Amino acid sequence: MQPNPIRIIIVEDEPIWAMQIRLLADQFGFEVAGCFSDSASAITGLSTTTFDIALLDIEMDGKNVGIELGKLIAHLYKKPFVFITGSLDKHTAQEALTAKPQAYLTKPVHATSLYVAIQQALDNFQQNTVAIVNQSTNSVASFFVKVGNSYKKIMWNDVLALESDKKYTKVYLENHVDTHYYIGSTLTKTIEHIIPQNFINCFVQINRSEVINIDYVKEIKFNTIITSTKQFEASEGYLSNVKKRLNFI
Repeated sequence: MQPNPIRIIIVEDEPIWAMQIRLLADQFGFEVAGCFSDSASAITGLSTTTFDIALLDIEMDGKNVGIELGKLIAHLYKKPFVFITGSLDKHTAQEALTAKPQAYLTKPVHATSLYVAIQQALDNFQQNTVAIVNQSTNSVASFFVKVGNSYKKIMWNDVLALESDKKYTKVYLENHVDTHYYIGSTLTKTIEHIIPQNFINCFVQINRSEVINIDYVKEIKFNTIITSTKQFEASEGYLSNVKKRLNFI
């Protein structure tokens, strides 16, 4: 199964922010299908561009035109969208809520917050849930991968292992080791920015190219790590830390 990137549209009138979001999106394997600096070009672009999700700056040219774009995307294109904000006053926050956004992304935009906002938007869209300003993202327990024209939700506690595959990260699930999926970033960036903080302690690196979920480890024989569905080989330089994480006495 080859990587199938999630396609995003960025609507942002400040070139510096637009470029930063674009670069971060590229690092995580999202495909930027279009980048627009005003509502007029965005409206034209929406009608001619295939996309999965939109990132919309709320305020452009001194007006909250992003809110109207969000309503257009929801009603006409039936796609999820994320509002990009600086700080919102009470009135703007209430107005933004009428567009029924799936997530918010606060400036300054950071790598982890961008990934989480997109994943949260996909999850909320699937559940028909509206996001609120300052909604907590600390308990993110899943992520989405694109399979064909649909999105597959993967729970982090079902992930058996992560494996480096050049610029991608291959994902193996505990109950489906014969099928794998892809996260569109390197293994290093996946560890640093994508695995949620509340799950990071479940994973340990066993060699230069593999990370496993220690909850599924059944036995270690010499350098071989055994789970109920798959075996892994740990490198000498990583083995002592693996044993420490598994509370070997």
